Amino acid sequence: MVREFMKIPRLRAPAPRRAFRRLAGAAALLAAAVSAAPAAAVTLIRDAEIERTLARLSEPIFRAASLPPNQVEILIVDDAAPNAFVFGGRNMVF
Repeated sequence: MVREFMKIPRLRAPAPRRAFRRLAGAAALLAAAVSAAPAAAVTLIRDAEIERTLARLSEPIFRAASLPPNQVEILIVDDAAPNAFVFGGRNMVF
């Protein structure tokens, strides 16, 4: 009984306020990320052998995903940090 008496109910903001706070927080994080990192030029590696090897290795994956392999462009960035992403729908960057 004493424990029930000691509990303080958790108060929550109404749903529209919570949604607004989440949206405002996400916008603040996005603004901080965009303004904190200045745009830097990247160097692409253009090596026919590496590009052919990556195309050959990725072809079964693209076919399984119902993507025509000849419509996906693979780009290689000269950067020591391991990273990969996709942009513009069918452009893969390693």
